[in-house]
Amino acid sequence: AAQYGGHERVWIAGFSQGGVMSATVALRGTSKLLGGAFVVSGYPPRPLYADHLGAKRLPSEWSSADVENKKRTKIYFYTGELDTILPLSKAFCRFNRVVEEYGLDPANVRFWSKTGYCHYDHSFPWECHKPISPHGNEFHALWHVVKGEPEKVAGVVPVEPGN
Repeated sequence: AAQYGGHERVWIAGFSQGGVMSATVALRGTSKLLGGAFVVSGYPPRPLYADHLGAKRLPSEWSSADVENKKRTKIYFYTGELDTILPLSKAFCRFNRVVEEYGLDPANVRFWSKTGYCHYDHSFPWECHKPISPHGNEFHALWHVVKGEPEKVAGVVPVEPGN
């Protein structure tokens, strides 16, 4: 991170399992504040959330300064409306619980859905054939959030996840 000007200049992004890892590293993998995370079709794994326990707390060995600094994490969640692998109705509400538990600033968190898109192209004609892809709007959305312009992300529907 020092090579690039510090941890706060490092962004982590990923799709599916990569999205799971991105969220985990950004929120719990280091006590350092990263530039941010862009989670595409991800789901909060056990280090962040468990169905029977809910959102997990930040590590107890982190200093109070680290915990306060971590609240400034920028994290953006992006998925297809028709994703049946990691459905937004489940992923977003769980991620929202993590965001609330960690006390993240709402100005630094967005949940976006892409209408008519799914996790991957299905083989049957009646199934979704518009997969989320790093070659599409997702790549443009990533650049907007890295530049500090989340309001310029286009082609998505903002989602207010429930609990």
